[in-house]
Amino acid sequence: MTAMRVTATVVGNTLVVDNSVELPEGTRVEAELHVVEGGEGVVVDDETAAELALALKEADAGDFVSEEEVWASIEARYGK
Repeated sequence: MTAMRVTATVVGNTLVVDNSVELPEGTRVEAELHVVEGGEGVVVDDETAAELALALKEADAGDFVSEEEVWASIEARYGK
């Protein structure tokens, strides 16, 4: 199996590959998709992706420290 990395753009619900890919017509491929905001993305390993997914789940459940709490903690520790 040959591995390659390509980027693509969704146009009309179809993936349009951004760079030339030399494959015979009809070749079937398997793809793992990662949405990248603003055309640029960050590729992370599986462990980091799992940590990010857990953090998002915790945040969605309300298990986080607010910005106000962070600043109050910094001010209490280091002063204004």
